[in-house]
Amino acid sequence: METNRSGGGSSSGSLGSSSTMILHNAMIVTMDKESRVFRNGGVFVVQDRIKAIGQSADILQQFSQMADQIIDLESQILLPGFVNTHVHTSQQLAKGIADDVDLMTWLHDRIWPYESNMTEEDSYISTLLCGIELIHSGVTCFAEAGGQHVSEMAKAVELLGLRACLVQSTMDCGEGLPASWAVRTTDDCIQSQKELYAKHHHAADGRIRIWFGIRQIMNATDRLLLETRDMAREFKTGIHMHVAEIPYENQVVMDTRKVDHGTVTFLDKIEFLQNNLLSAHTVWVNHTEIGLLSRAGVKVSHCPASAMRMLGFAPIKEMLHADICVSLGTDGAPSNNRMSIVDEMYLASLINKGREVFANGTTDPAALPAETVLRMATINGAKSVLWDNDIGSLEAGKKADMVVVDPFSWPMVPVHDRITSLVYCMRTENVVSVMCNGQWVMKNKKILTVDEGIMAIFLKNNNNKLTNTPLNNTMIAKLEPGSYVVKMVKICCIGAGYVGGPTMAVIALKCPSIEVAVVDISVPRINAWNSDQLPIYEPGLEEVVKQCRGKNLFFSTDVEKHVREANIVFVSVNTPTKTQGLGAGKAADLTYWESAARMIADVSKSDKIVVEKSTVPVKTAEAIEKILMHNSRGINFQILSNPEFLAEGTAINDLFKPDRVLIGGRETPEGMKAIKALKDVYAHWVPEDRILCTNLWSAEVSKLAANAFLAQRISSVNAMSALCEATGADVSQVSHAIGFDSRIGPKFLNASVGFGGSCFQKDILNLVYICECNGLPEVANYWKQVIKVNDYQKTRFVNRVVSSMFNTVSGKKIAILGFAFKKDTGDTRETPAIDVCKGLMGDKARLSIYDPQVPEEHIQRDLQMNKFDWDHPIHLQPTSPSTINQVIVASDAYEATKDSHGVCILTEWDEFKNLDYQKIYNNMQKPAFVFDGRNILDVEKLRKIGFIVYSIGKPLDKWLKDMPAVA
Repeated sequence: METNRSGGGSSSGSLGSSSTMILHNAMIVTMDKESRVFRNGGVFVVQDRIKAIGQSADILQQFSQMADQIIDLESQILLPGFVNTHVHTSQQLAKGIADDVDLMTWLHDRIWPYESNMTEEDSYISTLLCGIELIHSGVTCFAEAGGQHVSEMAKAVELLGLRACLVQSTMDCGEGLPASWAVRTTDDCIQSQKELYAKHHHAADGRIRIWFGIRQIMNATDRLLLETRDMAREFKTGIHMHVAEIPYENQVVMDTRKVDHGTVTFLDKIEFLQNNLLSAHTVWVNHTEIGLLSRAGVKVSHCPASAMRMLGFAPIKEMLHADICVSLGTDGAPSNNRMSIVDEMYLASLINKGREVFANGTTDPAALPAETVLRMATINGAKSVLWDNDIGSLEAGKKADMVVVDPFSWPMVPVHDRITSLVYCMRTENVVSVMCNGQWVMKNKKILTVDEGIMAIFLKNNNNKLTNTPLNNTMIAKLEPGSYVVKMVKICCIGAGYVGGPTMAVIALKCPSIEVAVVDISVPRINAWNSDQLPIYEPGLEEVVKQCRGKNLFFSTDVEKHVREANIVFVSVNTPTKTQGLGAGKAADLTYWESAARMIADVSKSDKIVVEKSTVPVKTAEAIEKILMHNSRGINFQILSNPEFLAEGTAINDLFKPDRVLIGGRETPEGMKAIKALKDVYAHWVPEDRILCTNLWSAEVSKLAANAFLAQRISSVNAMSALCEATGADVSQVSHAIGFDSRIGPKFLNASVGFGGSCFQKDILNLVYICECNGLPEVANYWKQVIKVNDYQKTRFVNRVVSSMFNTVSGKKIAILGFAFKKDTGDTRETPAIDVCKGLMGDKARLSIYDPQVPEEHIQRDLQMNKFDWDHPIHLQPTSPSTINQVIVASDAYEATKDSHGVCILTEWDEFKNLDYQKIYNNMQKPAFVFDGRNILDVEKLRKIGFIVYSIGKPLDKWLKDMPAVA
């Protein structure tokens, strides 16, 4: 059972990391040094790390108030993510092409010709397919054994959400190499590995590490071995190499390298053995060589299924007794066919028990016991890939790489001993959920990072290209360059504003398998999105954009191209209030929407889902449908309404943890299919119970109603603030008291100078017009009053300033602190500051304005505009080169307030709470006034300094009581 707490925990500044969460009521198998097991355990995860682990009751008691999510695992098993230390992800498409052959035939006639024909695209798809199998078996980290297109592997790993040590398979000599590989020089091999390290090491939030790779000793010169060794030491990374796989290899080394024994002996002779070497397979070694491996600290990857097919019995028991760190790998699909580390655990124990009969002439049921095998798949794996400081066990401070296993379903049930059942009974079907780096990559058996359905369709459609193509007189696959293009979902958003930009950035972050393009006709705006200076300020937005931009998030002015290619088109264009004609001053102007719809119809060549993201009047979808239908040329368009419910200043957190996602569509089979398609996008990170589906009209009305209700609450408390001032009541105390009523609640009950922003006033005016058009004048008048009270509050504030300062502000300097309509945003649309400033300027005041996020040119522009000009996009707004003589824009609050007569707080920026008001008072004209339009300051503290203070809805200063009444 999962509980989401929208109020719990602090919002994360590191984007892409998970929210704070508690996993409890689980049997936790830690695999730490003490092998602790918590029968009813809990884990507290903060971002990408485990903050605490212990008994469920203790974890819940200490951290439940800090957690955004509390997940009851209902007695399932929680253990560290498995580490697969030897896998060829680029061979996944070659599954089944080299069965029942010896190793040299396998290499020379099947696999190397196959790999040499692979394109970059093939490697990418192959890695994705392999990754899906790895995730289903509980793997969170793997060591790639070597392929040619490491950059494409890295791209796939980043998309999958896994952790990986990637290597390029380097070979600079030997027989059996395809022509395309035989020409590689030692210098080429060394240089390419250095370049890959520089490009990809620590990529994907540190989930990717680049190691150096030697394919095998028979295809490596001494120089390649030695320079790779030195390079790995210099870069402090690892080496991955196939070692002592078959007797033939040892014999070749003895003959060509002139040593008494095989590969391990020679590698020791040239001082290649070291503690950063991951030695794969290592089947044919004697007791002396086991000692050499142990003394050097070499790690061994044991791949039981692959070894038993072609290589033989590895002396794993002897290696473990020699304190060699032995881990588990699956090898590649052509040598195993199953990428399940779960299967490898089972096989490892049984094979090594059986080996005792041949090696020692007796049985030993205790050879490789269950707990040892489990350590090989977890902490030993982490040690083998040099990552045990962060992964491999569940401990406070380590990365949140975890696997949830259901022991109560087939084939594990019944469970008498959970540890032995994990090794001897568990199958991949028991792996329920997988977390890597604090992010769920699979939840309830559904992979969240890659669409398995699309991949399955791809395999079915391309099966003929994958099989039955003759090569070297064998029936193996020849990969055709560019053959395998998986059609991933593409999303385009028309409009790169306050809604479109952040929304699409978060979709790109949470859905790495989806390509997202944000388009706009404004070249300056798109240039800003592609720069380090984003066109809007929103906490956390910059980190999200930087993480995704250029990967699966793109900003472009090529509107038609991206619309044409998209499967889903969001429309997030302005719907301003009409300034003239029918409905002027109230109705929404749908000019931009209609233009967008006609363009979509004109350029589309395939079926599309068109999503209303802008706030629009009810029945807008019907009008858009008609435009698209009459211009469709046989293309099917489905219209959805998906209104945004973002609050500027907290938009990224709102997108990460939404109260709800609303999707409205037609109640037809096609409409329901479209709803599901969009729902599947949000389901990557939004719990299903928070995704609400309605008909089109309900969704359109819901958005207008939501904004109207929120604005209504603000006007209601502001109306009460006037009454409080008149009677001596304190509006903060009144708000607190009524907020305790569970039917009312405490939110949106802060009195202020008035509401602003792009939505509230525009949407209420739109609602008024719709009501009037539908013959509902009483309803229209009700909502008009919300706007009237808001205008009244701003006028009342200006009048209070003027009347308090001897009924005139002519020639007086008034400091304006805050110009944005709310804190944590640079948006000034409909900000109360505009009306307040214009009111004071009308009385000939001199204004000194400071806002930490609003640039001077925006402030000057806003104060020169007519009111309705605000309803049009910024890039279309006229600007004037002239400045307002009465206004200066200061660089900080102290400059703004110096020599001023009064200070008006118009935005609730946190920095205004912490200013040195004694310093400000000392540098002001006397008497010095403070007019707190946001109720954020300590009134009594200011009065003790000497200020005359007005705070909205609070008992009046004695000075103010003696001033003329303000209405």
